[in-house]
Amino acid sequence: MVDRRILEKMTKGIQGWISLFKTGTHTSSNGVTKIYNDKDLESIEQKYNSNRDKHEAPVVIGHPEENAPAWGWLEAVKKEGAVLKGKLKQVAPEFAQAVIEGRFKKRSVKMSPKYGIEHVGFLGAALPAVEGLQDIEFKSNQDDNDIFEFDSSDETFEFSSYKGDSSMIIDAEKLKKLQEENEAMKKKIQVLEVENKTSEDQQFSKKLDDLEKENAELKQKAAKMEQESKRKGCEEFCASIPEQITPKNKDKVVDFLMAFDNAGDYEFSQGGKKSLAEEFKTFLKEQPKAVDFNEYTNKGKAAGKVEPKEYSFSAPVDPDAATLDAKVTAYSKQHNVDYEKALDIILDN
Repeated sequence: MVDRRILEKMTKGIQGWISLFKTGTHTSSNGVTKIYNDKDLESIEQKYNSNRDKHEAPVVIGHPEENAPAWGWLEAVKKEGAVLKGKLKQVAPEFAQAVIEGRFKKRSVKMSPKYGIEHVGFLGAALPAVEGLQDIEFKSNQDDNDIFEFDSSDETFEFSSYKGDSSMIIDAEKLKKLQEENEAMKKKIQVLEVENKTSEDQQFSKKLDDLEKENAELKQKAAKMEQESKRKGCEEFCASIPEQITPKNKDKVVDFLMAFDNAGDYEFSQGGKKSLAEEFKTFLKEQPKAVDFNEYTNKGKAAGKVEPKEYSFSAPVDPDAATLDAKVTAYSKQHNVDYEKALDIILDN
């Protein structure tokens, strides 16, 4: 690879004073012919040097109309005899080498009525983009600025740190190879960046899946807890009205209440839209006392008697059924017979 320090030494040769323009009759690129004398060159010198804090002419390739890299800057100008010279600064090493190799046989200047010189253009080969060079914005050529070019192939550049030292010569092929290596490295970096981004995306995707799974589990747990809480409330309601709901039917009533609660509201023929569960609770509270015949048969078992078939149910009964039950129970106790036989005797009579 080319040593960067060698390239930097190459810049010193063109950062001195170089010829930019001279007196005489010149025709600009837009076809305007003018005669420039000593006073004209002195005027250009005075305008540019006095406005350097406002405007610095960039060193460019050709005469760009839009953004383009600045390969250097015009630090100052001076008139020496019939020639206007310019001193360049901050010249890019790659550009300096191309000038030394003779790849730019002509130079030109774009005049500015306000600042003397707009920019200094080198005409010839095109250089590839070099990272770090500042882009500058150029106005279109529709103004009155004149562009003059001249052959500079007879002008030489002296290099105190380069002249006579063959080890300092930079081969163009080596420079090209360096540029190719730089491009390859850029592509490699781009590939690594893509791979790194892919890895980050995969990690993010896995994390997202884990969060979604955890969220689903939490929702399921919350739903279960909500159902358990509702069921407990239904059980407590049933326990609060023991006369209407016997222990035998409590679980079924709880299931009904749960189903009605999950069903939500219902449009009743009277009263409009209401909660099914709440309406069912109101209905249960309004029912008369329920009779559990199993309660009486259990008492018979405790006395060591032969028990009748168990009729275990809970339902609202009318007063006649309650009276019959009382008669059968009394007869069974009085005559020491089981409940079923006592019931048959009472019904036969």
